Amino acid sequence: MRQLFEALMQHHLEWKAQMVRLEQRHLALLTQLQESTEMIDENAITTNDEIEIMYQAIYNRALRCMEMNQLFLNPRLTLDELAKQISTNRTQLSICINRITHSNFNSWLAWYRVNHLLEQYNLLCQETIPPSLDELYEKSGFASRSSFYRQFKSVTGLTPSQFTKQQNQQKQE
Repeated sequence: MRQLFEALMQHHLEWKAQMVRLEQRHLALLTQLQESTEMIDENAITTNDEIEIMYQAIYNRALRCMEMNQLFLNPRLTLDELAKQISTNRTQLSICINRITHSNFNSWLAWYRVNHLLEQYNLLCQETIPPSLDELYEKSGFASRSSFYRQFKSVTGLTPSQFTKQQNQQKQE
């Protein structure tokens, strides 16, 4: 399971690095678009490049908000609420998430929550006796045990009990 956790963390780091590269690559074009107006005028965008830059800008705002404010810890976080936080509408944000991550908002949010839970689990395992995942799911933004189990399996491919069993086996080896 450590390998799965490390693979997830590596994927997360690669994903962040890719976002930084994309942001740098489009910074010049985005700056040009924003010189004439403070916010991007969605009605004035005409080319595919401009559309992609707009989506990337919205997505980058969502990423920063999720990372800095850890909104994913709120079990009642909705697409509408995140859209308000980053000053866009739910449709634009949904399109951005779908186009850039190839997943929907709920899957994207589950990924954040599961990764947070795994980070907390890993930290606690280093300090004390491994905690039960059931002790951590509420602190990672899951609204219920059933949604936690469903989303954990969706992200990791394992149920929480399979994950725990695999972790215990690895420690014994």
